[in-house]
Amino acid sequence: MSIRDVFPEYDAFEKGVVVELREQRRKRDITLKEISGKLGLHSNTLSRCENHVLGLGLDVLYGSGT
Repeated sequence: MSIRDVFPEYDAFEKGVVVELREQRRKRDITLKEISGKLGLHSNTLSRCENHVLGLGLDVLYGSGT
């Protein structure tokens, strides 16, 4: 069973989070490199998420738990 089976609105939710992240990042003049470092991601990964090429994923949205 996948997250999409339990939470059919997940894709729209995920896209909304990415749009808000990008808007807030730009509003505060924070670079992809700066925010990706704080999130523990490569800047290319975050860029692909912001451009809807790659899903953000629950582990990123809610932390890896480590």
